[in-house]
Amino acid sequence: MVLTLTTLIAVVMSVAWARAAFGFGPFANSIGPLAVTLVTGNHGVAFGTAAINSDGSIAKCFNCVPSHTFHISGFTGAYQVGFNQGNITANSGFYRSVQVDTLSTGQINGITCSTADRSGDVTAVFIQCTNGSGTGTDSSFMITLTR
Repeated sequence: MVLTLTTLIAVVMSVAWARAAFGFGPFANSIGPLAVTLVTGNHGVAFGTAAINSDGSIAKCFNCVPSHTFHISGFTGAYQVGFNQGNITANSGFYRSVQVDTLSTGQINGITCSTADRSGDVTAVFIQCTNGSGTGTDSSFMITLTR
């Protein structure tokens, strides 16, 4: 059987959605609601940045809190980055942008990272990095916090 690229992408996306929606993996049911209305807007001013190594250590940061920045123990590819800006949830107007980065030369292929409000800590951001099959994968990255 030969599948077209479009069909293959559709199958992969369906499997990834089903894994999260039906409770597979360490962050089950992690897909957010389909539509969200945020209370506070964003003007794009950077309030914090961080370059994070794959082990969760800080390569460099601006307005981050080292004691609240780490690799989450027991979960591959899961990180917390804390900032000293008070409540940095999306609903309070803070936008987070994360990008996989070598922090040096070369390239990283097939890994993506996403952000979310950190449950239980409004001063931190949760980051999850995964490979193409949706499996948690440790990776270095850069994150920018704007408002």
